[in-house]
Amino acid sequence: KAHGAVSSPMRRFTVKADTTPGTPESPEELRYALGIVLEPEPFNGAGDSQGDTYSADEIRKAEWIYMMHFRNIGLQHKTFLNGRIHLVESYLAPTDLVIDGEPIQQGTWLMGLYVPDDAPWEAIRKGELTGLSIAGIVQAVPIEA
Repeated sequence: KAHGAVSSPMRRFTVKADTTPGTPESPEELRYALGIVLEPEPFNGAGDSQGDTYSADEIRKAEWIYMMHFRNIGLQHKTFLNGRIHLVESYLAPTDLVIDGEPIQQGTWLMGLYVPDDAPWEAIRKGELTGLSIAGIVQAVPIEA
């Protein structure tokens, strides 16, 4: 299949909701969440919520397009939370690595968010918001055998 973008939440997401106290000058929680946006050829082979898989090259292209042209942070594909949640990191894993005990495959797109707004932060902490999605429209093209 040729892929455009997935239109529903990712199969796997790890929110690392960092509640580490800040600095002495700013003792509140760090309010940082790190999550997987897309991963290449997922470890369990299940793919995303539509069962599609992606190459590391396709993921790099999607991440670059997002960073160059969009950078919106949305909620459930319905509304934007720009200003309430801030994109502070977006990167592709340069090699296989482990983050907080979880294996991350080379080419995986990870996104770090700073969440100053209380409502989405509490939803992340409670496990009510559990995923990142690139949200979009896919045009599937069958691959001829």
